Amino acid sequence: MYKCLPCDRFFSMYDCMYVYFYWLWSLESEFFSRVSEMRDGVLRVNLSTFLKATLVRTIYIMLN
Repeated sequence: MYKCLPCDRFFSMYDCMYVYFYWLWSLESEFFSRVSEMRDGVLRVNLSTFLKATLVRTIYIMLN
């Protein structure tokens, strides 16, 4: 079990990665939505990271 820094809860390693990436993605998307020039490129990268974390979590659930 690992402690998830953004929410101070304990998760397995894969759940913590999923929650952390989701938190990071939502935080940065709020911030960069105010900067219209950078929005598309930055959100695309963060969305990609979020989808990778979702994929890892889905595979982990399927294996257990």
